Amino acid sequence: MAQFSIMNGPSKFDLMLALFDRDPEPSDLPRTVIFMLLEDDGHATRSAMIDGVQVEDGSGESWNIEGQLWYSSLGRYRPFKAYYSTKKRLGSLTVKE
Repeated sequence: MAQFSIMNGPSKFDLMLALFDRDPEPSDLPRTVIFMLLEDDGHATRSAMIDGVQVEDGSGESWNIEGQLWYSSLGRYRPFKAYYSTKKRLGSLTVKE
């Protein structure tokens, strides 16, 4: 398992679109959001598909997120779980091995 700090992430609206909307034709794939992560070798910007969002504390700004994080070096997505604050646009993300 690898853990990262989210330094900047999607707005609440972008998170909602990623969960409930599709990209326009011809792809018709789920929308993605962008997370800027603090990784061992510096900052990395990674695209993610959102599979689920759960209310974390009832504030309407704190979320538990599950999804798929894109790794261009692997040419595939890897599953992740994250805690994320849309108010601060910060959080923590764990990538499953």
